[in-house]
Amino acid sequence: MNFIQPDFWRDLLVVLLPCLFVRFVGQRSRIWQTYWDAIALLGISLLLLGKASWISLVVLLVEAGITFWAVRHIQGTAHQSRRWVGVGAIALNLLLLAYFKYFQGVFSQAFTESGTSFTSGALPLGISFYTFQNIGLIADTLRNQVKQPIQPIDYFNFTSFFPKLASGPIERWETLSPQLHQFQLQFSRHHVEIGLRWFSLGLFMKLAIADNLATYTRFAISDTGNAWEIWLFAILYGLQLYFDFAGYSFLALGLARMLGIELSINFLAPYTALNIQDFWRRWNVTLMTWFRDYLYFVLGGGKVPWTALNILAVFVASGIWHGSSWNFVAWGLYHGGLMLIYRYGGKRLKLPDSLSWLLTFASVMAGWLLFTEQNLTRLGLEFRALFTPSAYQFENLHYALSVLSTGTPVVLLLTVLPALVMVITEAIAAQKNSDSPYAPFLHPWAARILLGLTIILAPRATSSFIYFSF
Repeated sequence: MNFIQPDFWRDLLVVLLPCLFVRFVGQRSRIWQTYWDAIALLGISLLLLGKASWISLVVLLVEAGITFWAVRHIQGTAHQSRRWVGVGAIALNLLLLAYFKYFQGVFSQAFTESGTSFTSGALPLGISFYTFQNIGLIADTLRNQVKQPIQPIDYFNFTSFFPKLASGPIERWETLSPQLHQFQLQFSRHHVEIGLRWFSLGLFMKLAIADNLATYTRFAISDTGNAWEIWLFAILYGLQLYFDFAGYSFLALGLARMLGIELSINFLAPYTALNIQDFWRRWNVTLMTWFRDYLYFVLGGGKVPWTALNILAVFVASGIWHGSSWNFVAWGLYHGGLMLIYRYGGKRLKLPDSLSWLLTFASVMAGWLLFTEQNLTRLGLEFRALFTPSAYQFENLHYALSVLSTGTPVVLLLTVLPALVMVITEAIAAQKNSDSPYAPFLHPWAARILLGLTIILAPRATSSFIYFSF
């Protein structure tokens, strides 16, 4: 479900308009029941997913069926079996995720080598996100935090709600289910207006910034001994990744808001963070709070002697969640190591805010090299160059700039400049209210300006959302 493609909007209108017409006729005839709105929403979500990928629909329904049965069983019995059912359901969810995300390619290669035809399919849409959402619901039910019996329509809407399906956010039952239970398929002026503002922000981030930056990050680093080129690539990719993923998140948030549903804000101006702990409170918020609540605390959190191992486990798990290559494990260990340095030493240092920000920003940007490069040998050379003084020669800077000039310098300037302005504006807004760093962009006139700039700056060819592959 690509919100920036015309096909998505065509498919949405094809399923939405008949629902609205039937609802209108039913209301005028006084036969329409309120709970039919929730059924209509479920139908819309499942039809859109089936249109995008039928195998994705099948996998979602299988996982949803396992989870719903397990939760109802847990809620309906006080017997010891409830724990075994919960653990079994969590294991089945993880096995499905592991197969499609990590082992499908292995099976494909094994069958090919044996002379048997086997085609490896694409990753089912959104499986990484709704799997974690299902596991969270099962765990909360085992903890008796979900007290009211879940209803089938509410649950299936919770797991398949189309704005958040492809790339999150990972929602919690206690925050999303009450909205779905009272859902009405109508568009109030207030909700549509707020939703369009978020949507304008997401479009600008994705089309005007991320897709233009993709021109400069789609090629590998040409000289692994050139520190300037490495830094330029890392910073441009870091900006692209942020504006691409945050852009999707705000598009999803805006689309849901138009329907009267409030999704969680998944980003809180992460590049304004003054330390690595603060960064991870701001980046992909729902994923990291999921790991905190369902892995870190389960392992004992910060109240046990092995706290350092718990922190490393969380970040290694986060790396594996993103991909099966060793570079993702290295990325997790890297950020886990940064968190340990900050926890056991960095907190005691009293650095100026500007220096704290620079160190955090540089550390995060360097980490994106681990996120993009699967060749560990090249990774080692790149990191060695970053700490080699001779790699910062003027000739290397001239070469790095010449690599950038292979694109259109004006386009790069018109992309990087708004990106920097946006990050600076986020920083100023975050100082005033850390819960709403995007408030300046949600003003009615700001939304109109962002939409106009998007029309002017957006490239002709758009790229897929980066997190669709996770």
